Amino acid sequence: MDYKTYSENSRIATCHFERASDLFKYRNEIEKNNRMFNHYLRMDRQYERNWYGPNNFCSADVTRKALEGDVPLYDSDLKEKIETLDRETKGNINYYTQEVIKTKRRRKRAALGDSLDIHRVYQGHLDKAWEIRQRDKINQKIQLVTLFIDVGGTAMVGASDTLWRAAVAVKLQRDFASARIPTKIISGNCSINALIGSRRPLTTSIVIKQFNEGLSLPRLAAMSHIGFYRTFGFAAKFASPLAIHSTLGRSIPAMGCYLPLNLQREAQEGISKVIYLSQSDSLKRAKENLLSAYKQLEDFRNQTAA
Repeated sequence: MDYKTYSENSRIATCHFERASDLFKYRNEIEKNNRMFNHYLRMDRQYERNWYGPNNFCSADVTRKALEGDVPLYDSDLKEKIETLDRETKGNINYYTQEVIKTKRRRKRAALGDSLDIHRVYQGHLDKAWEIRQRDKINQKIQLVTLFIDVGGTAMVGASDTLWRAAVAVKLQRDFASARIPTKIISGNCSINALIGSRRPLTTSIVIKQFNEGLSLPRLAAMSHIGFYRTFGFAAKFASPLAIHSTLGRSIPAMGCYLPLNLQREAQEGISKVIYLSQSDSLKRAKENLLSAYKQLEDFRNQTAA
């Protein structure tokens, strides 16, 4: 049985997809898991709008807008929130990503310089007989950033409240693009008591933008609120080789040791700098989230300069 999307360690398990569209090609060999996987991804049962998000009444609406973009959501619901965040935080992305000037001493061979290598003179290499010690200035910037958006939440959370996390995600992506920071964006969550037969928390991870890819802001908006989790996130849990509880578990913050395993590896191996966006559901938490992201960028910059 091949579970390339599934990995685990002694602490957690992760169901990971390299892109959202891959979910439509996936098949789990456990029939019940496969049936539930497709149930949540393609369910046409209608709910009131605060379950899936504005103008989304079933999972089919969410999947369509995740693939095509949700322009009304971006234009009508998020732009005002983003403008509010701009005023309230006064965050300057250029400050946190400015170049770091670092000097490095190195030796260089030349026809004239600080010290003579007599052996090179005897060898006839007069153009490289002298040695110069010079300091080179190196401009260093943050190279790669992975933005992890925690789209999880309990059944009590209304989709409209989670539009704040979408506003933070869209603002940050806009800022990163302006600062020319290559960014990968991943949507996911962590749930406890989801797996039958294992006490490990279960995390999900769905890549919605690779470092070298573009992404329209209306598409990012559609994939950054809890409606995306209640469709793609619910389905992704059933990529597990273990049975899933009918309750799907209880959502908890997917940070620290509860980050998806693929993100933990990226951070440990230095592939990219991982920024975690928590489950914002108000202006206050959105401001805290945004400033935390800027602070993480500043920390990365200082590490580069050290």
